[in-house]
Amino acid sequence: MSSKDHSPTIEGTRIGRLARFCYDRRKLVLLAWVVAFIVLNVLAVSVKGTFNDKFTGGKSQSQLAQNLLTKNFPARSGDTANAVFRSAGDVNSSSSQAAISAVDQRLAQQPHVLSVRGPFDQGGQSQISRSDPHIAYSVIQFDTTTQNLPKADMTKLVTLAKGLNTPTLELELGGQPIEKGQAFSFGAAEGVGILAAIVILLIAFGSFVAMGLPIFTALFSLGAAVSIIDLVSHLVTVPTFATELAAMIGIGVVFGAAN
Repeated sequence: MSSKDHSPTIEGTRIGRLARFCYDRRKLVLLAWVVAFIVLNVLAVSVKGTFNDKFTGGKSQSQLAQNLLTKNFPARSGDTANAVFRSAGDVNSSSSQAAISAVDQRLAQQPHVLSVRGPFDQGGQSQISRSDPHIAYSVIQFDTTTQNLPKADMTKLVTLAKGLNTPTLELELGGQPIEKGQAFSFGAAEGVGILAAIVILLIAFGSFVAMGLPIFTALFSLGAAVSIIDLVSHLVTVPTFATELAAMIGIGVVFGAAN
C-alpha cells in the first residue's frame, strides 16, 4: 500500500469538516451570516469608528527629529497642507490677489491652523506657477502633527474649502491633514478591480452563478470586516487607512479565487 493511501482526504481535515458542516446546514449558516452582517453594520453606524494615526513613541530617528522640532521650532513642528487655487484670470491681477487673500484669511481662522503663507506673502513668490499664470497655492501650517489633529476639525476645514469655491476661483486642499478629514468611500479604482474580477471569474468558470458566488462572498465579508474595524477602533489604536487596507485585501481575495 503506498503512502498516498494513508494521506488524509480533504473531508478529514478541519477545513473539510467545517465545509461539510456549512453545507449540511447551509440555510442556517446563510441566515447566521445575514443576521451577523446586519447587526455589525447597525452597531458600526450607531457607534462610529474612532480612528487614530498615532505612531509616535520610542527613540526612532523620526520621533527624535519631531521632538527637536517641537522643542526648538514650535512654529514648524506641525504638519502642513496646501490650498491650491485656479483663477479664471491671471492670479497676479488685483481681483485674484484679493480673492486668494480673503480665502487665506478664512483658512487661518480655523482650529489648529497656526498660519497661512499665501503666494503674495513674503517668501511666497515661488508658490505661483511659472508655466500657468492661473495656478498658485498657499501653505497651511498646523500647530501639531496629523496624528494629533482632530478628525472633526479637518472635516470642517474640507467642508469650508468646498464652500469657498466661486466661478472665478477654484480651491482644492491637499496634504496628510486634509486626508484625515476626507471620508473613505469606494471609488473608481475599487470598481475597476471588482469589474476585472467579475470578467476573469466569468471566463474561468463559464457560469454567472459560479462567478457570482466568490464575488458575493468577498463583498459580504468586506462589509462585515469594515464594520468590525469600526468597532475594534474603540478598543485599540486603529489607523485611518485600515478600511482602505481591508478593501484592498477583499479585492485580492476575489482575484485569488480566480486563480
